[in-house]
Amino acid sequence: MKRQPLLLVLVPAVVIGAVIMVTYLALYATHSTHDEVRSNVESYTPGYMGEGNFSIDSMSRFARYIVIGTIADTTSRSYLLFDKVEEYHNGIVVNIDSELTGTYNNDKRIYFVGPSTNWVKSGDKVLVFLADKEPDSVWGNNYYIIGGLYGLFKVINDKVYGEILPEGLPLSDAIKIIEEARANRIKDISLNAKYIVIGRISDIVREDPYSDTHIKVDVEKELTGNYNEERITLLIDEKVLKHWGEGRVGERYLFFVRDDTKRGDDDNNSDGSSNTNYSVGKSGVYYINDDGIARGREFPEGISIDELKAKIIKFRRGE
Repeated sequence: MKRQPLLLVLVPAVVIGAVIMVTYLALYATHSTHDEVRSNVESYTPGYMGEGNFSIDSMSRFARYIVIGTIADTTSRSYLLFDKVEEYHNGIVVNIDSELTGTYNNDKRIYFVGPSTNWVKSGDKVLVFLADKEPDSVWGNNYYIIGGLYGLFKVINDKVYGEILPEGLPLSDAIKIIEEARANRIKDISLNAKYIVIGRISDIVREDPYSDTHIKVDVEKELTGNYNEERITLLIDEKVLKHWGEGRVGERYLFFVRDDTKRGDDDNNSDGSSNTNYSVGKSGVYYINDDGIARGREFPEGISIDELKAKIIKFRRGE
């Protein structure tokens, strides 16, 4: 048997070994790079998990203000949760670059509070969705972050990172979503409402402390064209009424009535009107003041009732 030269045996073995080593190093480098990027992305996001599921679209429709800016200062504050038990919140001052609702005209700074915000610090650029002040709430007389920390995002290299965006989203894309959502406020609720009623509260019946209050309304106008009676009885959480108005007889509201009902014991009341009680959710209540300005969940800043009616009619026509 003829023996092969040693060089002819060793060279292919070395080449094969080199190929295997290069392939391994390439895979390792790719994996390491991926881990490093993933680790950095995770470091941009908070560990806090709030309740609910908040999208940029929904927060854009409900926000009082939407701010892009740089954190100038942070503070820590506490409130008494119950006897001898405190919970700590953080306060943040932001120098405003832009405010996307177009309704904040106070100055170039804004102060707001939220749960522990230790994942952001002074000098960080942020995008934040803020709810209006509720002096009687745990947030005190301050704007606060919508949805715990769902409404707070860190902006890094023109991408936004947060609880719902751990992989990031280009800031320009986030702004497009915000602008479209703002333009289409009350569209969904207008299309999904069974009835849309404008009228004044004529009676408030509190049957028990564990269920929604029965609100009787004298109908001034109904915008779907599907309700023809002079009165309607609505099941509403009274706290929602009092958030926007005072929740008393004589006040004028616009109600988006949901397509679910709860009938009374009899089909009709003694005056011949329907005894069907319709439900109204917290997004379906708009208080109308004496100047004709309506305020509700998607228009907390207020909107002319005539303009609100025009929007509703436009959306229902599919325009």
